[in-house]
Amino acid sequence: MGDFEKWFRSLNANGKTVYFLGNEHKVSEMAWNHQQAIIDQLKAQLNNMKACYIEKKQQVDELQNRINEALED
Repeated sequence: MGDFEKWFRSLNANGKTVYFLGNEHKVSEMAWNHQQAIIDQLKAQLNNMKACYIEKKQQVDELQNRINEALED
């Protein structure tokens, strides 16, 4: 059972599976929003990783330039 299916079912007091029939649109919206929140969080992490990569790349380039200059002298 996938994450999405979990939004459409629940356990009642007796432990039986109950599906949310008749409220599919509301449950679908809730599931969609939940998945979108996960996507947004992953995008934010990716952007942080990109920023770190760019910063480290600039540091490496700067150090390589300093090494090249030192070797030329």
